[in-house]
Amino acid sequence: EIAVKLDDIGQKMFSSQLHLRPHPDTVDEDGIYHFTCTQHQISYYFFKFGAHAEIVSPKSLRERFAQQYIEAVRLYKEYSKLT
Repeated sequence: EIAVKLDDIGQKMFSSQLHLRPHPDTVDEDGIYHFTCTQHQISYYFFKFGAHAEIVSPKSLRERFAQQYIEAVRLYKEYSKLT
C-alpha cells in the first residue's frame, strides 16, 4: 500500500489532472490517499505536485522523492551561481 497526503492545492490538482491518475482505495479524514498500485505510477503522477503531495509510505518511496527533490534544488542552486 502507498499512502500520499495531499494539502488543499494537492487535492485540487488531483481532481483536475486525470492523465495517469491512480485510483485511491480509500481517503481518510486526514486527507491521506491510500493506493494499491505501483510505485512507478505514483512517482510519475505525484512528483509534479511538489510540496502539495507528501509520500507518507512506504519509506523507500518517500526517500526516493526526497532525494529527487534534493538533487533538483542542488541543480538550480548551481545554475543560480552561473547567472
